[in-house]
Amino acid sequence: MPRKWTLKIEDWPALAAAFYLMKVLGVSKSKSPAGLLVEPEQLDKSQAGRRHTVSLPLPCRPEGLTAAFFRAAGLDVSIGTVTPADAIGTILKARMEPAPDGKGYQAVAFEPVRKEPKDEHAPE
Repeated sequence: MPRKWTLKIEDWPALAAAFYLMKVLGVSKSKSPAGLLVEPEQLDKSQAGRRHTVSLPLPCRPEGLTAAFFRAAGLDVSIGTVTPADAIGTILKARMEPAPDGKGYQAVAFEPVRKEPKDEHAPE
């Protein structure tokens, strides 16, 4: 008789209050809570594939968290309009911290991924 094949189901490792590399998979409008829902997926090795749902406040103000998200995604955030769907597919950094209710995590800051200048003398 063949041995029964089983897989161990493990929880994700805990997140430290730190910036994590993320890819934006989706952006949509939410009625409850009113705001913008962002769906990033973590790219860091220990968290690869882990997805979050981040609720960002609307209206978008030039110096608020929502504007910081769009800026980190490489979009121009000035008085006027921005196209949220343009953020889909971008890679950015999100600072994740435990949610106040102790259930899950929340994004509290965003930063663009800075490309290191190429050293013209480095071997290829």
